[in-house]
Amino acid sequence: MTSGRRRDGHEQSLALHAVIVSKLLGDPERVLEIARRNVERDLKTENAHSEKYTREWDRLLKQDIPSLIDAMLDPSDHGVTLRSCTPFTGILSASEVQAVKRQYGDDA
Repeated sequence: MTSGRRRDGHEQSLALHAVIVSKLLGDPERVLEIARRNVERDLKTENAHSEKYTREWDRLLKQDIPSLIDAMLDPSDHGVTLRSCTPFTGILSASEVQAVKRQYGDDA
C-alpha cells in the first residue's frame, strides 16, 4: 500500500466517523449503547494490540459528548490509531458506509 492510499484510508475513516458523529448527535442513547456493548465485547477478546485503545474508548465513552467527538475526529496519528480500533461498528447502515467509501474510490 502506498502512503497515498494509506492517507486516503485514514481520511475515509475520519469521514466515516464524521457521519457517526451526526448519528451520535441525533440519537446519543442508541449510539452510546452500541459503542459500549462493542467495547465490552472487545475487552473480552483480550487482543493485545487493541486492548489499550479499547480501554481508552471505554474511558472516552464515559465522558461528555463533546470530548468524545473530539477524540472521534482527532486528525493526529493517535486519532488515526484510535479510530482503527473503533467501537462504533454497527452504527452506520451498509448504504451509509458505501456512500462514504465511494467518495474515496473504494467500492469494497
